[in-house]
Amino acid sequence: MSLLGYRIFKHAVLMLLDNISVALRLSVFPFLALGVACYLLALYPAGVLTETDTDNVSSISGAFALGILTLVVLYLITLVWVAVGWHRYVLQNIEPNLAWPVWNSDRMWAYAGAFLRIIPLSILLCFVALLLFIIPAAIFNGGDVSTDDGTFFWLFA
Repeated sequence: MSLLGYRIFKHAVLMLLDNISVALRLSVFPFLALGVACYLLALYPAGVLTETDTDNVSSISGAFALGILTLVVLYLITLVWVAVGWHRYVLQNIEPNLAWPVWNSDRMWAYAGAFLRIIPLSILLCFVALLLFIIPAAIFNGGDVSTDDGTFFWLFA
């Protein structure tokens, strides 16, 4: 079974290397535009980034948080857009435009739906992995698993 996985991985890498110009044509400009949007958000004035309440506690301003949320959504849209363009090229031999992948909203919705269906499975697998690593850690550490050392964060990451 692992040999089959290796063959699939090898085939995917070789397809990407054999078609590197198409892969770059599909992905460079969309991700470059996203990078420019990130850069523009980073230029946001520092005084507007945080708000201070009456107890002198700083927090991220609402506008900056909305900008970050917008960039996250744009990143996901860009990722799906490029993936659809690549798969249309590889599976159906549809050549992409010179600079941008073709916007194919019905296929993008299908990919986004598949992505959303995978999220609960991913969360479940992370929880199982957490249990598989935390229980032995508790046994070998005398029942003491600290949350201060970042154990939970790194297991979920």
